[in-house]
Amino acid sequence: MSLFEDIVKKLDLKKFDSVIAVGGGSVIDVAKGLAVIAKCGGSIRDYAGFDKVPDYPDWKSIMIPTTAGTGSEISEGVVLIDEFIQSKILVLSLKICPTIALTDPEMTISMPPNITVNCGIDALVHAIESYTSIDANALTEPISLRAIELISQGLKPAYEHGDDLDAREAMQIGSTMAMVAGMNAHMGLCHSLAMPLCAIYHMPHGQACGMALAPVLEFNSVVVKEKVMNIFEVMGFMDKDAGDDTLTSDCYEKIESFLKEIQISARLSDFGFKDEHMETIVKETMKAVQRQFNPRKPTEKDIAGIVKRMI
Repeated sequence: MSLFEDIVKKLDLKKFDSVIAVGGGSVIDVAKGLAVIAKCGGSIRDYAGFDKVPDYPDWKSIMIPTTAGTGSEISEGVVLIDEFIQSKILVLSLKICPTIALTDPEMTISMPPNITVNCGIDALVHAIESYTSIDANALTEPISLRAIELISQGLKPAYEHGDDLDAREAMQIGSTMAMVAGMNAHMGLCHSLAMPLCAIYHMPHGQACGMALAPVLEFNSVVVKEKVMNIFEVMGFMDKDAGDDTLTSDCYEKIESFLKEIQISARLSDFGFKDEHMETIVKETMKAVQRQFNPRKPTEKDIAGIVKRMI
């Protein structure tokens, strides 16, 4: 947030009529945020939440992602860390969607392995949460499932062999598809938890979403059991045709094993979790705008239980 505000102070935004962003989600989100301030003024905090941007930016925005994960090149969101409240703020409005998105897997080949997996896990969780969302529908569900399949197939090869263009293409297509579904069906509790986790522990967004995935899926399975089984099936962790149609602890352990193989920790203790952090994590998760789209409505006690499962 402080960096964003410093850019706003140093630039005369009225002098520009367009913005071109080449980079990852943070770069693209900053560009979209600048377009909002150029048109509407004030602080980006004024527009945090759902549909609080009063008008369409005048700027043309051209986004060229060099990562495959955030989907920010087509999304309606701006995410920034607010150091003051120790959480992220999220601006969501269809008015801020980019004008043009240019995606090319060759732009992602130079991504280091750690960035590849953190971005890729973010995309995977976009696909999964849009599939289980209360706003999921007949149009978004097949897009979400195909995105889950593409990302599950492409992520590990892209991590292990960065020059594997087929894997990079699967990741790029899967990432964009995941956000197409996500924009229409929205995210859920994993992304809600990521807001305070990223701010408190300074971990990558994909890391936060990934470590929350297994416990959140287990929590949600009470109300979307069939969908959770479909997710495990397209990820290759379950074969319903072979009679493998029971959700057990082994299913969730397979997700954690998959994360471990690509060096994504599933434990908050690896990041210095302290008991006194719990109150902030629960409070900020409950405040997150994405929480309302989760298929099962969590209480503060539920969120604390999920966090304990992550320790």
